This record gives sequence, structure tokens and C-alpha cells, in this order.
Amino acid sequence: MVSCVMWLPLLLLLALSLSVNSLTTLQHKKKTAKNPNVQLLRMVRRGNLAGVKRALDGKANIDWYDDWKEQRAIHLAAKGGHISILSFLIESGARLDKPTVPDHDYPLHLAVESGSVETVNVLIDVMKKKGLDIDIKNMRMSETPFLIAANF
Repeated sequence: MVSCVMWLPLLLLLALSLSVNSLTTLQHKKKTAKNPNVQLLRMVRRGNLAGVKRALDGKANIDWYDDWKEQRAIHLAAKGGHISILSFLIESGARLDKPTVPDHDYPLHLAVESGSVETVNVLIDVMKKKGLDIDIKNMRMSETPFLIAANF
């Protein structure tokens, strides 16, 4: 039979590890809470157009890259199917030719993966008008948005 005393150091170490991880997350949240760039991404995730406008009025960078989550506002809007926010970001100058970092997915890739046909149509129309390549490949598997759609 294993004694509880033998497990005590392991449990204390585990508790300390969890406390450090929680503290790191809390420190990150506190540090970024008033950052207008973080507010912008938070409002996009929530689908809050008024909040997005407030963040941009508060000097948020529309193409700011969040190294914690590895996406920009335009990616989150495309992925979340937030068409009004997506349209507003595009009208405000958000770049459609900037990929996410790890997989190099572009907004069109993310819209296709989300399954939102309306979002895909908005992006294709805008990209064609801007002369952007709608057959651009990501880095993950050299997939075009249309290849992703075909595999759905």
C-alpha cells in the first residue's frame, strides 16, 4: 500500500506548477487588458462591431498580429463568419494578403474552413476587385482555398 506521505511532494509540485501557469496567464491578461490592439481582437472574436470601431478609434492597429493567438483581426472575422466586421475591416484597410503565422492560412482559407459561404463570397469578390490571388496556397499542405472546400 502506498502511503499518502509519498504523494505529498508530488502533489505540492503539481499545485505549484498550476499556480505558476495560472499566474503567467493572469499576468498576460492584465498586461494586455488595456491594449487597444488586444481589445480589437477580443471584439472581433465576440462579433461586436461597435467594439471593433471603438478599438480602432482608440488607435488599434488594424493589421496587428497577436503572437499569443497567432492571428490578425481579419483572420478572426473570416474564421468566425462575422461578415459585418469583415466588411468594415476591409473598408478600413485591413490587408487580405497577410497570412497567419504557423500555417500561413489567409482569410479566404479560414472562411472556407468555417463553412460560411457568404463570408467566402464576400472575400472572393473583394480579392478579385483588388487583384489578389484567390488560389493562394497555405504552408500547411500547400492547399488552396478551393482544395480545402473540395475536401469538406
